[in-house]
Amino acid sequence: MAMAAVTPGALGLSDVACVEFRLLDGLGIAELLCCRSASMALRACAAQAWALNQASEHLVTVGGATVQARAAALRRLGLVADGCDAPARRRVARRALQCLGDGSAACLRKAAAIVLTRLSGDWEENQPGVAVVLEPALADDDVTVSTMAAKALACVAPKNEAVAAALRQLTHPSPKVRAAALGVLGQVAVRTRLVVRRVIEMLVDLDWQVRAAACRALPRVVERGESSAAEALQAALTKDLDGRVRRAAAGALVHVVPHPSLPFLILKAEEAKQVKRKAPPGPVRVGSERRDVRRR
Repeated sequence: MAMAAVTPGALGLSDVACVEFRLLDGLGIAELLCCRSASMALRACAAQAWALNQASEHLVTVGGATVQARAAALRRLGLVADGCDAPARRRVARRALQCLGDGSAACLRKAAAIVLTRLSGDWEENQPGVAVVLEPALADDDVTVSTMAAKALACVAPKNEAVAAALRQLTHPSPKVRAAALGVLGQVAVRTRLVVRRVIEMLVDLDWQVRAAACRALPRVVERGESSAAEALQAALTKDLDGRVRRAAAGALVHVVPHPSLPFLILKAEEAKQVKRKAPPGPVRVGSERRDVRRR
């Protein structure tokens, strides 16, 4: 006896028992043994659907449930969704995205970031309006929330909305937020004059992490041979006082200049100059001084 594949629905466990009774009524022992695996799959699907429904009800019950209870329900949704089909996982991912932008509940935003990490392969792209939800989370104090918001903003939001949100966050007082915004611009890779100009401006930021992030983002938003980007990266390579920024600039310059070997030649020349400046003066040659005195 062959049974069709069962997907999670609205069936409860009592409904499953009734269905099983009707399907298996009148079968012999050998036929019942063949149906055992299908029966177990049916029960598992019903249990998953029941758990999803219960967790969703707890999550949306704002009036009677505490924030901690909603966060626990969201984490449970993420765990149950692992064994569900793709549409169910996408529904849970959409719910988690909504919770990620909850400005009043830090634990709920953290739970949403964890769930989105588990379901990162089930996000739906080009969701209009999602940038409005994710932009505040990009500036969250929690690094996990901020990192996940940046990733989601680049992957889920329409490109024009993601770029606009990231550009606004480049003026945020926190260097971590500015660096995260540059990461979004690099991932989205929209090549406009405004984006290029703003990224180049961030190469002289007061924080080294922001300058390094700008170095990494710049090759993604310009074409090879772009003179303004190449000059800015060359200045960072030769003048920045932080070695981590100089290394990031050298790696970025390879993808911007017409000749990929040029950054390494520049870096080698700069290192040679520094060694020459630090070298002690050579010994005085007395004989040459005597000859100069006699000539006088």
